[in-house]
Amino acid sequence: MEERRKVRKRLYALPVLTLLCMMILMLYSHSVVMAEDIFYPIAIKDEKVSKQNMNDVFKDGGRVKFTPANEKECAKLTLTNATLESTNDVIDIDAMDGGLEIICVGNNQIKSTEGSGIIAKNCNIRISGEGTLKINTEIEAGVKSDSSIEFGCKNITINSSKDTGVKGSNIIITEGTLQV
Repeated sequence: MEERRKVRKRLYALPVLTLLCMMILMLYSHSVVMAEDIFYPIAIKDEKVSKQNMNDVFKDGGRVKFTPANEKECAKLTLTNATLESTNDVIDIDAMDGGLEIICVGNNQIKSTEGSGIIAKNCNIRISGEGTLKINTEIEAGVKSDSSIEFGCKNITINSSKDTGVKGSNIIITEGTLQV
């Protein structure tokens, strides 16, 4: 009888140990997945855009949203009544395949005291949308790219205290008003 009790205790302990091991593995695998976040070649106010934060970069109700490129369309950055301020480059794009379209919804402002408002390296950019965009910089250009810059937004105002408002190898105005 005593031996049966010992066997039963061991049999009851086995499922408990199995369940405990499964829970530990689940927690470990969740942390591994979190560590393998995908980062895109864009930073906004020094915040790298990733798969984790792309739908609401600053967790403020979606004022800044990134949509990666797909087979048919380039990547998109949607600004909805956003005010972005930084001492550095505010929107920093680095070698994004297919380019980037910045879509303005509502009234948007970009301000930088030491960097550019928008800087694109090895990437074409297009600024579009029915909203407005005001860019104010103190030292660097408001919009700077070593590739093409296309302005197609309803109303864009760029003020730069010490530099030109726009620097690019190919500047195109397709629609709307651009004030520099």
